Amino acid sequence: MTFLVHALQFNQPIWEGYIGRQVPTAMVARNLLRDGDFLRPRVDTGPFPNWFLVEPPLYSGLVALISKVTQAPLEPVGRLTSAVAIALAAWGLFGLVRKREGPTAAFVAVGLFALFPVLIRYGRAFQPDALMVGLTVAGLRVVDEGGRRRMWEGWGLLALGIAVKAVGGFIVWPAFFCFRRNEPIERKWPRLSAFAYIGTILIPAFLWYVHAAHLLSGQTASASASSENAANWLARLGDFASAPWSTILRDLTLRAFSPVGFLLLCGCLPGFRRLDPLWKTWLVATALAFVVLAGKLRHEYYWLMASPIVAAVGAIAWGRIKLWNAPAAGTTLVLFCVLSLVQARSTWSTPDEWKGLTVAGRELASATSPDDLIIAPEALLYASDRRGCRLECEIGGIRRALAEWQENSQAPTALGLVAFYRDSAGATFFADLNPSREDPPRTALHQALKRSPNAKVLADRPGGLLLIQFDRRKGRGR
Repeated sequence: MTFLVHALQFNQPIWEGYIGRQVPTAMVARNLLRDGDFLRPRVDTGPFPNWFLVEPPLYSGLVALISKVTQAPLEPVGRLTSAVAIALAAWGLFGLVRKREGPTAAFVAVGLFALFPVLIRYGRAFQPDALMVGLTVAGLRVVDEGGRRRMWEGWGLLALGIAVKAVGGFIVWPAFFCFRRNEPIERKWPRLSAFAYIGTILIPAFLWYVHAAHLLSGQTASASASSENAANWLARLGDFASAPWSTILRDLTLRAFSPVGFLLLCGCLPGFRRLDPLWKTWLVATALAFVVLAGKLRHEYYWLMASPIVAAVGAIAWGRIKLWNAPAAGTTLVLFCVLSLVQARSTWSTPDEWKGLTVAGRELASATSPDDLIIAPEALLYASDRRGCRLECEIGGIRRALAEWQENSQAPTALGLVAFYRDSAGATFFADLNPSREDPPRTALHQALKRSPNAKVLADRPGGLLLIQFDRRKGRGR
């Protein structure tokens, strides 16, 4: 069931959810499919080569490999890979809950997990989060089962899962607990402490970031974008001042787990001391991880990491309801299912702002050549399979885009960013989707460019592609 829910419409374009995470991942996968350079994964936005080093491209590489072997398109393969990973997480969760709370609680936990709105929104997305969750939860179950062979299988799953996305590293705490409970293992390997076992799980992820630091140490122009992105990411860790507290509260109470899921979580907290030690350890580890990541929680998909433990304790809370009122327990599950599906229904449709993206991408591809450098939103560059400069219209995004090119501006504007790309980066085309709704900054930028004497409008379709070519003689390029 878990797989089927997340495999629905697996051929849907990747324009739903937070496409700012899906598109770069898909760019990396497409480039890996073409050149196979695993150690230098790159995206198609400048400055070039722009390496995407935030994590090893294990997910992108797996999708590229499956696509190459099966000759299937990348995007459906990516969605199905994520769906399989979520099913793997459900398998791990089922085993952990059944061992401690019984089969009924295990089925309820998996049902909650599969239908959490955040799982429906991002468990099928073209990004590595689902694979990280699947591998780590499955690894936790395998370690928990004990035995020499299972210990090493669990080590591999956990190490691979954390390497897929290092923010999942908090899972080593509950894994440490599971290892220590396996006394036969400790008797067989008295020299192998739990600390050594857990510590080595982090080695693959650590080696990747050593490699990434080595690539960036040259401080070359080509590494400027990667360095800037890494610095921005690290600056957000533990940054409570910039944490979006209203967004965090909204996602926790309403959007991520639905109001029913959140109330089930709260219902288990009064009996926290009576919980199995694994659940207590896992809850505390997850809470501490989210404290560290507070500055990053404007992105809803981070709540995927909390979904397994919320489902486990939610099933325990549901069991307590059933003990004193079975009809109330049934009503709770029905209400949860209805709310979750209603909340996540938009997942299976393309947002209005991106509905013309696929067609616009084909038009842009036919009007330009692979050697042209295009100023465009990252998603449009991906849809057209072209290289270019990332268009931003909001002040924060404009500043980040300029910083990647090692360019500072006291008063950054979208028009100034386009002028920089044209004159200093050598871009020859501007492409964007014409706003189908009120968007004053983007509309003002479009009007200013259309009036420019150095620009020629090649396409201007309402609700579709706006394509402008700059006079090549005016740019000095570099």
